Amino acid sequence: MRYLGRAQRQGFWPGVFLAARKPHGCRLYVSQRDSARTRCLQPVRIGVFVGEVLIVRYTLIELVSERSHVMPYLYVLAAIVLRLLPHPWNVTPLGAMFLFSGATFRSKAESLAVPLAALLLSDYAVIHFLYGRSYSWFSPYTWVGFVIAGLIGWILRPKITWARVVIASIAGSVVFFLISNFGVWVAWKLYPLTISGLAACYVAALPFFRNSIMGDLAYAALMFGSYQLLRHGQAALTTGTK
Repeated sequence: MRYLGRAQRQGFWPGVFLAARKPHGCRLYVSQRDSARTRCLQPVRIGVFVGEVLIVRYTLIELVSERSHVMPYLYVLAAIVLRLLPHPWNVTPLGAMFLFSGATFRSKAESLAVPLAALLLSDYAVIHFLYGRSYSWFSPYTWVGFVIAGLIGWILRPKITWARVVIASIAGSVVFFLISNFGVWVAWKLYPLTISGLAACYVAALPFFRNSIMGDLAYAALMFGSYQLLRHGQAALTTGTK
């Protein structure tokens, strides 16, 4: 990038330096793609002129670097690994994984497709290798419940706060409880296909619901909390070295 005009169009990342000649009357804008769209930030002073040559270093103003876009994938991988380890019934990171993915992935489509693909693979591994094929691998009601948790995560994309995360996590737990146990009532034939049978199914599942809420809240706090700490630490490191 020899010229400032080209720098304006392309943008650049933390730790990358460039030299550009100063065009007459030029104002430097820095643009960067975030999780929702490409934004153009306000003019900022990010370099010094030495004669007619501008030595520029990108300063992180509002958004995170490209590395932060890789982190959600790593969180999905970590959640699947934790899911395969021994744990109490329904205390898993899966609900929090979908909620977190919906809130943090750059692409909304990927925020659902990536954790869903990971869930399907882990379901297959759990059923075939841990449970010895004792249960059916195909569980569409469970998958739908988790995908809706991912859709709830979209609500957090504009602004992530602790209150919003707690409310979204509980909402995801409730939706998953209703949908997954509706599937148990319909498919497993353990209860009469009547309103009273459905109510009995939900009542019997309440102990598991308590575990789901506890697991979802704990893992959501862990995922969102560590993610924000990593982002803020990266921003402080970047701006601190300018």
